[in-house]
This record gives sequence, structure tokens and C-alpha cells, in this order.
Amino acid sequence: MKKSDIKNGMIFIERNNNKYYVIEDGVFIKLKNKIALEFVQDLNLYLDMYNNELENLYNSNSDIIEVWDMSNNILWEKGEDWSAIPIGTKVLVRNRENEVWTPRIFVNYRPDYYCKFRTLLEDLSGVQEWKFCKLIEE
Repeated sequence: MKKSDIKNGMIFIERNNNKYYVIEDGVFIKLKNKIALEFVQDLNLYLDMYNNELENLYNSNSDIIEVWDMSNNILWEKGEDWSAIPIGTKVLVRNRENEVWTPRIFVNYRPDYYCKFRTLLEDLSGVQEWKFCKLIEE
């Protein structure tokens, strides 16, 4: 996905977990503990801060890592080269898109399996398998 693909009716999530809604060519954010959305900026002006790969030009913590439709279907997810991720890397995992991310320790990636990611608990015990995984930005 390129930044020109982001349109009205989409939701995007940045690496810092901020969630933005695109409505009538504007970018809106839902602030924590609030019901209403708050206007941030015109969509085109907002996207000027990104390159075509949806990486923020000024702050990598604001890279766009997921794009969703308004029905909460994932349209695009920034891919990681999991073969290059070292064993022992701290990650966040979940098995359903609506679950809260859980911290774990990365063991390996198995692309041909339904639950592609294997992790350990933070005390290094108990191998678990997960459907979704993302790196923790420190």
C-alpha cells in the first residue's frame, strides 16, 4: 500500500498505537477515554509527513503499520522480515484482531502454519503459538 491509497472510510494505526480515521478528506483521532473524534489535519497535508512506504519522515515511531476499513477488516499491514528477527526479541502478540496485544519473547516464525509465531513467556517458560505478532519499539 502507498500513501496515495489511503482514502475516506479508512482507519490507520501508527507504530505508537495512535489510531486515525479518514473522514471527508480529514484525519481524525480518537483520544483515549473520549467518545468523540478530534480533527487533526487535512488528509493530504497529514500524508505529506510520509514517504510512499508509509514511513514518517520525521519520527519512525509514527510510521503507519496497519490500514483498516470501517468494518475493522485489515487492508494492509507493514511486513517485517521475520527471518531476520533474532531469538529473544521482545514482541507483542495476539490471536484475534480485537484482542489486546500481549508482551512475549520471540522464538521463531513459521510461514506455513496458521499460528505463524512461536514465543516464550517473559520468564522464558512455556512455548506458545500466535497468529499476529509485532515488534516492540523501545
